[in-house]
Amino acid sequence: MNTLFARRAIGAAMAAAICVGIAACLHSMSDPETVRLQSRLDALEHRRSLIEDANAIKRLQRGYGYYLDVGQWDQAADLFAADGTIEMGLDGVYVGQARVRAYLHALGGSGLTADQINQHMQLMPYVTVASDGMTAKATWRDVILAGHLGKDASWGEGPYENEYVKDHGTWKIKSLHWFQTLRVPYQGGWARNEDLNAGRYVAKQLPPDRPTTVQYRTWPGGLLPPFHFDAAATNASQASALKPTPVSQSPELLAKRIGVLAHQVRLLEDQDDIENLQRIYGYYLDKAMWSEAGNLFSDDAEYEIEGRGTFVTKDHILDYLHHIGPEFPREGRLYDQMQLQPIVHVAPDGRTAKARWRVFIQAAQAGKFHEWGMESPRTST
Repeated sequence: MNTLFARRAIGAAMAAAICVGIAACLHSMSDPETVRLQSRLDALEHRRSLIEDANAIKRLQRGYGYYLDVGQWDQAADLFAADGTIEMGLDGVYVGQARVRAYLHALGGSGLTADQINQHMQLMPYVTVASDGMTAKATWRDVILAGHLGKDASWGEGPYENEYVKDHGTWKIKSLHWFQTLRVPYQGGWARNEDLNAGRYVAKQLPPDRPTTVQYRTWPGGLLPPFHFDAAATNASQASALKPTPVSQSPELLAKRIGVLAHQVRLLEDQDDIENLQRIYGYYLDKAMWSEAGNLFSDDAEYEIEGRGTFVTKDHILDYLHHIGPEFPREGRLYDQMQLQPIVHVAPDGRTAKARWRVFIQAAQAGKFHEWGMESPRTST
């Protein structure tokens, strides 16, 4: 009996200790500071997830371009959502993955021949992921080198304005819309030639499901596509309503995790922000949007152009840009300024950064001249 009594006493003491522990844990979980820290941690992890989503979308679009390079139309179509759409140039809109597949086959035939080149470079991405991480929009540039050995060769160029959707955890293309700036013969280039097909490819033999969404004239026409991005918001973090995670760690450990994660996320965001800023600058230069481009500079910025000197302060930079030519696209004028191959170094304190980019230039006045340019500028922000 004494032994049984002792065991019961020990059990009662252990139960009491467990109750005290649970009470302390519940108190910790309800502590406002601990809840605040957990909320902050959740927000950072969510932001990291959005950055990972943006990177996945970049891989998706680049994969689409690689499939076009080698004529793998079925693999390219598989990257679209079941109800996805494609709109190339002025061919109209094709709805559903099956129609996307049919369109790509009509566009490219049974595949590439041994003497054929069909390069579709997917460049200068600007990706905006929705706060719920389920949809996204992106602007891209497609540079095309196409032709057959000894027969024909052509250049093509133009921006995409695309939408994406997450399907069971995998990103898919919801709508792909390529605006055809130009498609001209290699011989004579864009100075001596108008557009080869005025943006129309296979719509006659394969009628679209819906008409073209935006009417415009290809080269030498002046195209201003409807960019989805807002330059004023390039550095704004996306906010969202997060479901709170139950608190299971001490405030001290939560604070330590937050510090490490916050720094990692901030540096990732800084790099993305800088890449987006530079790409927007390039898109604005393409379309002679001098005021918009100039407003991307800080008030005390310096803008050095080899052979032309250094322009100091934002106002002086704006004056220089306006002297290049009239604002906005003009018929017969090409001024593409592709911002490529970024290498961005953000300072450990996240206050400054340096970057090197390659600028690939295509400039022309129809019927007068055309020229190439290549530069490797360094930008400090």
